[in-house]
Amino acid sequence: MKIAIVSDEISSDFSTAVEIGTDWGVRAFEIRGLCSGRVPYTSRRDIERVLEVKEEFGIEISALSPGAFKLPVDSEEVERHLEDMLPRTYDLAHRLGTDLVIVFGFHRPRGRMGSYPSKVLDMLGRAADSALKEGILLALENEPGCWADTGKLSAEIVKRVGHPNLRLNWDPCNSLSSGGKPYPEEYEEIKDIMVHLHIKDSREGRYVPVGEGDVNWRGQLRALLKDGFEGYYTLETHYGPKVKASRRCLENLRRILLEV
Repeated sequence: MKIAIVSDEISSDFSTAVEIGTDWGVRAFEIRGLCSGRVPYTSRRDIERVLEVKEEFGIEISALSPGAFKLPVDSEEVERHLEDMLPRTYDLAHRLGTDLVIVFGFHRPRGRMGSYPSKVLDMLGRAADSALKEGILLALENEPGCWADTGKLSAEIVKRVGHPNLRLNWDPCNSLSSGGKPYPEEYEEIKDIMVHLHIKDSREGRYVPVGEGDVNWRGQLRALLKDGFEGYYTLETHYGPKVKASRRCLENLRRILLEV
């Protein structure tokens, strides 16, 4: 089993995050934000430091999360994400030794209900085509406020795009926050297309330590182990204080894994 953590959940300073994380026994880190900003729009020095730290500590970079498509699908910025953000992220992924890039399912307009526009499928398809050319796998993260919010809708979108380079980054807590039923109901729909897992928990709209909220993490983790999930089990703490909270989430995760 491969346990990872989103590095800026510990610290935006990557060397600090890795020093602390490796002291806890974590050997893989997902990169979202660094001191100078969110990847790929970070300083050259920040990236050089990531490469130095990666070699010094012998760690893995599990994925990059540039925030692609966290915007309305009809925004003029979508083309910039396709033509600039994602290509830069692919280049950075190659430098850092990962082939997994997380994307999102476009913001749903406030109050808008019903089916998602076909343009959502078209844009994700274009992104998957570009990823294929670069040997990159895209993982669509289900996120509240996006067209891809619950596991059910996210699985439907991935399957309708029907591209081998678009899979799912499964976040049960995000699905629960979106009104979904992540485990066991939605898991049956997403388990064959998921390649990455985000682990956090919440209760009554507030983030809490993993295993102490409303997500059925014991059942979900038991099922993932039983089904032989080979991706990263990635902590995404989402509350503070960062170091204390992340350590508690990691301890809880390990305890639950032993229990199941």
